Amino acid sequence: MAHHTNLRTSFRILCATLALAVASVLLAGCKEPLPPEAEGRTIVHVWSGWTGDEEGYFSGLLGLFNESQSEYWAVNTSTIEDDTRIIRALTAGTPPDVFLFWNPANVGVVAKLGCIRPLDERFAASTLRREDFIEGALEFPTIDGKLYAVPFLVDVLGLFYDKQLFIEAGLDPERPPKTFDQLIEYTKILTRFEDGKLRRMGFEEALNRHEALALLGAEFYDAEGRPQFDHPSCIQAVDRLVQLYEIQGGGQEIAAFRAGFGEYTSPNHQFFVHKIAMYTVGQWWPYCIQKYSPGIDYAVAPFPSDVHANGMTFMGGNFMCLAREAANPDGGWAFIRWSQTVEAQLAFCKVMNGMPNIRQALESPEIRTGERMWVMFGKLADIALKAKATFFPPTEISAQYASEIATATQYAVRGTKSPEQACQDAQARLMKAWKDRQE
Repeated sequence: MAHHTNLRTSFRILCATLALAVASVLLAGCKEPLPPEAEGRTIVHVWSGWTGDEEGYFSGLLGLFNESQSEYWAVNTSTIEDDTRIIRALTAGTPPDVFLFWNPANVGVVAKLGCIRPLDERFAASTLRREDFIEGALEFPTIDGKLYAVPFLVDVLGLFYDKQLFIEAGLDPERPPKTFDQLIEYTKILTRFEDGKLRRMGFEEALNRHEALALLGAEFYDAEGRPQFDHPSCIQAVDRLVQLYEIQGGGQEIAAFRAGFGEYTSPNHQFFVHKIAMYTVGQWWPYCIQKYSPGIDYAVAPFPSDVHANGMTFMGGNFMCLAREAANPDGGWAFIRWSQTVEAQLAFCKVMNGMPNIRQALESPEIRTGERMWVMFGKLADIALKAKATFFPPTEISAQYASEIATATQYAVRGTKSPEQACQDAQARLMKAWKDRQE
């Protein structure tokens, strides 16, 4: 639809113009000469991980913030997807004012180190209200009862499915699976073998194993914040993943099948060539489909759940923190607060294909109508509004926990260990790591 195309084009022109202005500030070390519009304003240093076009889009967003008021001038620096640059700056006492981690789980690491400011008082004093946010958006960055970050768009996973393959298999394309048993049944029906080899996957899991297990019902921590990967919910989630693998030939067969296709964002992705019937992926997928396989007939639904009537989704995204030793905390908060306006959420959504975390923005027809990718994006917006949100809690051992999950599930799906043994072995190492961090 021309409406969306014009908005995106106009914003990209603004991004390019402002990126040049920002570059001049960076080259000058944020000293003279500043862009004329920055004269007399306090500089707000923002660090983010984006590179290339996306870095330009984010700098353009900062430009919109700069235009919205006359007190602050925000400047972006890319960490080039390297969170260690932020952590080093924080621990050295030379941080930016505001930053966004590439891996949001790192919020838990720096919160425990005391390197970032709790935002509860500033949040309460603002016009923001928790009910303005979708479920999970503020629960994720709440650590030990304190709010340590605020999202600027989130990632929301849904179950994408190939309607043509549903029809060919005798399934109603308007009735996706709603429970785990139905997911198993549909996977059996949709999976195809030829000459003993897997030729089509009925179901493909999320990109990261902790996401897959969360959607399958795993509860990773107990009420006191201790890891509990040997909890029955985690063992059951791993067992469910193993069941989905066994239906499709097992871990080694699936690995060989995956190896025969192109990169994740390429025309040869399995979903684009009808080799995956159901796929757990996020709100960026309608854009990828429009770019690489515009003719495919598909739909998206919440992830099946035995407990939640509206299904489930996994939430990640971009979470902004305010450094404890920020030179300009008031300016940093001003930018964070502005990012929660409907204007900012929609502008960033249109160029980055991230999901707004503010309910009012999610309900806007600007991201629900027009081209098919936006209509399907609107379906994911409904999932964000209605489905039960789960996430991987950010803690000081999140990185090791995610790694242990990946290793344990690999043992399980390959049949090297039982789900119970794989979980128990990982839990022993996780508890040691957790106890070491408490000392």
